[in-house]
Amino acid sequence: MDRYVKTVPLAAEIFDVRRSQKLEMVKELKIEKARFRLEEEIGKSPPLSDEELWWEMRHKALELRDDYRIENRKAFANIWSDMVFGISLFLILYLNQSKVALLKFTGYKILSNISDTGKAFLIILITDIFLGYHSESGWQTLLEIIVEHYGFQIDSSAITIFVCFIPVILDACVKLWADSEVIPKTYATCCTNAAEDLVKDKANLVSDMLVDRFGRMHTYLRISLTERCNLRCHYCMPEEGVELTPTPQLLSHQEIFRLANLFVTSGVNKIRLTGGEPTLRKDIQDICFNLSSLKGLKALAITTNGITLAKKLPMLKQCGITSLNISLDTLVPAKFEFMTRRKGHHKVIESINAAIDLGYNPVKVNCVVMRGFNDDEMCDFVNLTRDKPINVRFIEFMPFDGNVWNVKKLVPYSEMLDTVSKQFPGLKRLNDPLTETAKNFKIDGHTGTVSFITSMTEHFCAGCNRLRLLADGNLKVCLFGPSEVSLRDPLRSGAGDEELREIIGAAVKRKKAAHAGMFDIAKTANRPMIHIGG
Repeated sequence: MDRYVKTVPLAAEIFDVRRSQKLEMVKELKIEKARFRLEEEIGKSPPLSDEELWWEMRHKALELRDDYRIENRKAFANIWSDMVFGISLFLILYLNQSKVALLKFTGYKILSNISDTGKAFLIILITDIFLGYHSESGWQTLLEIIVEHYGFQIDSSAITIFVCFIPVILDACVKLWADSEVIPKTYATCCTNAAEDLVKDKANLVSDMLVDRFGRMHTYLRISLTERCNLRCHYCMPEEGVELTPTPQLLSHQEIFRLANLFVTSGVNKIRLTGGEPTLRKDIQDICFNLSSLKGLKALAITTNGITLAKKLPMLKQCGITSLNISLDTLVPAKFEFMTRRKGHHKVIESINAAIDLGYNPVKVNCVVMRGFNDDEMCDFVNLTRDKPINVRFIEFMPFDGNVWNVKKLVPYSEMLDTVSKQFPGLKRLNDPLTETAKNFKIDGHTGTVSFITSMTEHFCAGCNRLRLLADGNLKVCLFGPSEVSLRDPLRSGAGDEELREIIGAAVKRKKAAHAGMFDIAKTANRPMIHIGG
């Protein structure tokens, strides 16, 4: 440190005695001189000549100078050590976001288990202790300690102004946070309990809301959380991209929960979160946590491209995700980059393995098969099921706005089945429930399974039990149908549950028996897949 002070002029200036400290030295020297004179008067010390007194004062001044220099060096060291600590803490938190999110979730879970009275007591206690009117002296003491810690001069006026304004602002921020975070979660629990009572009283009314003219009971709701995505897949988004809905027009966390609660109390028992890429939504853990708490919901699933899933999956599982589908259209990294217009193939593989390690069984892998692109990899995908609990799902290429669908790119179910069965003669069909979208198969000796989703060549509309709630709040009763109805607008206009049920029920009743067929679908205006949700 001494060498540093000697070689760096600025450091010498910083570490030297500052003006305010010199003034303090003058005061202390005056006191010291007065002490010597007093001791002479009372006979405690022998009389000193002016020269002796001068040397005593000089010795004291040098001693004070050295003390202040040491104090300045300590303050400088405190600044640097605190900066290093702050940067290190930031890096640790940034590199361990999944653990931080899990810690945050644990805190929310603990908080949610506290009664409403307990929460109110804690909020009042904390705000009164740290932000109340009687904590002024505490703030002043704390600020003086901080100022001295960094070697700055204490300015009583500045501290007074700070204490007058900052605690009040912090108090308002804490109460705002309580209104936006704690109270909605409490409302979620209350809303669920109230909804259960409503179902008991009006079971026939609410169940009829989800039954269409053909007797299909819609017990499966797909909720798109966002239109944003970190990939640009050819079959999902046009090359020039899409215009995203402004954020204020998207459903909020509370709006999603209220609508989901309405559907679940009406008979929906499975919810799937989609996008865009749902893991890009910042409040996804809160959404999952609240949705998983809905009484009557048996499954909470998510469909994701897997790019950011590996880090977030432990937290998502804690928040209630029971099953997941991961999109992967090729096992060749170069093809992946071409198809998605982005890099990240290894991240998707990492997410699949992470899901297996966390005990998901099966881990569903969605693969859109396109002629001339990845149809030669089908058997390689099937090999993934040999030793791992993976359900590979081969999906027929479907037409949506902007994905340049062409029947020549479509590989029909019959051809896909023939390709797989030739390579794997032990392929056997499984019994599927009426509402199953996939045709499921098992291969002798394989841990996983193989499925085919045949939306184009052998549709499954007769057993369709799905509804889609888009990110902008529109309800879509058929993936390939252009008709939609807004639930966001009446919700924000103050519509009650009964009015919302009437809107939903009317939309469900208008659902057609089947889609128009792939050639007519290709000619019909519809949203891009990224707007609808995978």
